[in-house]
Amino acid sequence: MKFISLLKGINVGGHKKILMTDLKVLMQKAGATEIQTYIQSGNIIYDGGRLSADKWSKRIQEAIQEDFGFDVPIITLTQKDFLEAIELQPFDSEIERLHASFLSETPHKAGIEKLKELDTQKEEWEIIDKVFYLKCTGKYSDSKLTNGVIESKLKLQSTTRNWKTVSAIQKLVTA
Repeated sequence: MKFISLLKGINVGGHKKILMTDLKVLMQKAGATEIQTYIQSGNIIYDGGRLSADKWSKRIQEAIQEDFGFDVPIITLTQKDFLEAIELQPFDSEIERLHASFLSETPHKAGIEKLKELDTQKEEWEIIDKVFYLKCTGKYSDSKLTNGVIESKLKLQSTTRNWKTVSAIQKLVTA
C-alpha cells in the first residue's frame, strides 16, 4: 500500500537537518520500498506494505531519533486518504493562496471553537476530518493561523504544506 509521510520541521533554518538521500536509506532500513522524496522539507512517498499509517509514523519517528538524535513529529496518510483530502479541498482559489495542515487526529469541537474566536477576517478556513484547509488573502507568513496556532488551539499535532507542494505530491502518488 502507498503512504505519504509528512515530516514536521526538518531542514528549517539549519535545524534538524536530514539529507533526502539519508532519509531514503532510513526508510529502506525501516522496510519501505519504492521510496520517493519531494523537496527538502520531508515529504516521503513509499510502499509500506500492510502496516497502518500510525505505525509508519511511529516507526519513522523512532528511526530518526535513533539515527539522528532528535524528535520529528510525523503525519502519515494512505494514498487514498491523501487523495481524498485533495478532493475535499473546499476553496475555489489560486494555488498560491491555499494551504493544508494535516492533523494527527480529527479535532474536538472545543478546539475548533477556540480557533473561531481568533480574528481571522483576512482568511478563510475549514476543517474536514483531519485536514485544516486555509485560504489566505496575503502571504502565509502573515497569517494568524500558523501551524503553531493550529496545534495550540486544537491540542494536536499538525504539519502544513502549501497547495503547490500538495499538488506535486499528488502527481508523484498517482504516477
